[in-house]
Amino acid sequence: MHVAIIGAGPGGLVTLKYLLEASQRFHVAPIEAKLFEAQDGIGGTFRYRTYPEGEMVSSKFLTTFSDFRIPKGRYPSGDNDFLQLEDYVDYLEDYADHFKLRPHINLNTKVTNVRRAKGGNGHVVTYSSPDGRTEEWACDAVAVCTGLHVETVVPSIPGIEKVPTVLHSSQYKSREIFKEGSNVVILGVGETAMDMAYFAVTSPVKTVTLSHRGGFVLAPKHVERFVVNGEQEPEHNASPIDTNWNSLFDTAYAHPKLRNHRWQWLFYDWWTKGAWMLLNNTRYGYGQHAAIVKGYHMSQVLFVKSTRIQPYFNTRYHTYGKFGQWKNSKIDLPRIEQTERSVEFAPWPEYIDDEGIIHFKKNDSVESKYIETVKIKPDVLIFATGYSHLSFPFLSPGYPDSRDANVRSLWKEGDETIAFIGFIRPQLGAIPPLAEFQAQLWILRILNLLPESNLRHLSPSYDPDAEEWYKLKPRAGARVRHGVDHESYAYQLALDMGAAPSILDVLKYGRKVFIAWAFGANFNTKFRLVGPWKWDGATEIMRTEMYGLIKRRPVFWGHIMLNALPMGIFAPLSLLYWIFYTFFEPFLKPFLKPLRLLGLSRTPPKHRYINGHARTPSKQV
Repeated sequence: MHVAIIGAGPGGLVTLKYLLEASQRFHVAPIEAKLFEAQDGIGGTFRYRTYPEGEMVSSKFLTTFSDFRIPKGRYPSGDNDFLQLEDYVDYLEDYADHFKLRPHINLNTKVTNVRRAKGGNGHVVTYSSPDGRTEEWACDAVAVCTGLHVETVVPSIPGIEKVPTVLHSSQYKSREIFKEGSNVVILGVGETAMDMAYFAVTSPVKTVTLSHRGGFVLAPKHVERFVVNGEQEPEHNASPIDTNWNSLFDTAYAHPKLRNHRWQWLFYDWWTKGAWMLLNNTRYGYGQHAAIVKGYHMSQVLFVKSTRIQPYFNTRYHTYGKFGQWKNSKIDLPRIEQTERSVEFAPWPEYIDDEGIIHFKKNDSVESKYIETVKIKPDVLIFATGYSHLSFPFLSPGYPDSRDANVRSLWKEGDETIAFIGFIRPQLGAIPPLAEFQAQLWILRILNLLPESNLRHLSPSYDPDAEEWYKLKPRAGARVRHGVDHESYAYQLALDMGAAPSILDVLKYGRKVFIAWAFGANFNTKFRLVGPWKWDGATEIMRTEMYGLIKRRPVFWGHIMLNALPMGIFAPLSLLYWIFYTFFEPFLKPFLKPLRLLGLSRTPPKHRYINGHARTPSKQV
C-alpha cells in the first residue's frame, strides 16, 4: 500500500509514525508512506505562525503523544505544566528523530494537486520538488493534515489605512511594535488575541483595547491561588484543569442514552456557571464581567484559555451587590493594582475616520456604553482574527473536504481513502492527541482491520444520535463549526477501535493504574493498555505520570467538585438507564412515544455490551 500525507505538523507526523508501525504490528505488507511539506521544516503552525513568549494553552500531559512523553530537563519549559511554543517544536523534532520518520519526509515539496486515478481506484498526487520540477506519485490513500491555521482572515475595516502600523497576529515577532505611549487595538478575543493584549499591556504603551464581535468565555488553565480573607493562598502545585476530569461514569461506563440526551452537558453547564458565580460574581466566564456571550450554554462555546491577561481586565465593569462585596472579602481571584494600562473592551469597529479615530459599533453591552465616551486613535492595530479553516486548493473537483467528513469528522462515508486529520477543535483539550486517535482509527479502516460490527457502528446512518454526545452545538453565526468535547470524542474513538479498557482490564495492573484510569482525564496513553495499538510502556506511564497528576489535585475543587460530585450523579443515573432498558423497555415499547421529549423513546444503539462498554473489540491481526 502507498499512502500520501500532506503536512508535517503534529497530525502529519503522528499519522506517518503509525503508518510505518502498522507492518510491524499487524500481518500486512510494509506501507510506503510519503509525507509532503511545503515549508523547509516540520512543525506546521507551531513553527511558522507563532511568536516569542507564546505558551501552549493545553498542558504537556494532554498535548504530547501517547508513547513519547516529555523527558525531565529536556526543554527549557519542559518541567512546567505548559510548554513554550518553541519547546513544543523541539519536541516534534525529537519525535521525528526517535521514530525515524525523517527518511519519509519531503521538505520544500508543495502538493499542487490531488486527483482520482484512472478507474477511480487510488489517487495521483502532483507536487513540486525542491529543485522546481513537477512530479507525480500514485497512491492508495491520502491523509490531509494541513491543519486549521494556514490562510489568514483579515476583515475589511473602512479607513484602516489611517493606522500607522497594521498587521495580522501571524506577523507579530516581538514587543518592539509596542512603543512607549502608543495606543494598541487588537481585533479578536481568541487565545492569540489575549496573548497580544498581554504583551501590549505589560509594555510601556498608553492604552490597550480588545475589540470583539460577540464576546468570549474565559476558562482557567490551573486551579488558581485564591485570595482568602485578604491574603493570597500559599504556593501549591495543583494540576492543570484539562487533566482534572474523571473518566469513570462520565465517559467510561456512562450509559449511551445518558450521553446522547446531553444530561451531562446540562450538569456541567450548571456546575461551571455556578462555580464562576461563587468565585467571581459572574456566570459568563472566569473573572469576566465584559465582552460576555449572553445566553450561552456550555455545549455551544469554545473556551479561551490564555488566562495570564485576566488580572489586567479593567474592573470598572464589575458590579457587586452587598453579598458580592462580602463574598469578595472572603474569597476572590488574584488581581493587580489597576493602572492606566489595564485592558479595555469594545465592540467591533465600524470605521476609522480621517483623523485616525476608530469608531465602534453601538450595542447594549457595558463596554459599548463606556467606549462611546472616549476617543481612541490607534497607533498599532493587530488582526487576531484567525485563519480560514477550510482551504484545500490542491484537491480536484469532486473530492470531499473536512465539512463532508461524516464518519467521526474524519472521512466521508464510502470514501475512506481520503482522510482529514486534525480538523476538529476541542473545547478544553488539544488537537494533536485527538489527531493521534484519528490516525489510529483511519489506518485500521484502510487496512480493513476493523471488525464488521465496528464498521456498522461507524456509519452515520446506524445511530443518528451517536455523535451527539461529543459534538459541540455552535451558536447561530459562529465561525467555528467543528468543535468537540475532548473527553467524549477521545473516548468514542477508543470505543470504535476496541481500545477502551474495562475495569477488569485495568485492575490487573494494580491500584495506581486503576486510580489513574478511573479518575484521570482521557489521555491517549490510557487507550494503549488494550486494543489493536496496545503498547507495553503505557502501564508505567499510567502508574507514574498520570497517577502523579491525581495526587496533585486540590481536595475541594479537584477531588470533590470535579470528581466525586459528577460521579455521584452520573453513576446512579447510568444504573437507572441500564435497569430501564434491560428490564422494562422491551415490555413498554408500544407506550414510549409520549416519552420522546425525554429522549427515552428510541431503542438504544445495538452495540454489544462487553464489561459495561458499548463496543466490539478489534482483533489484533
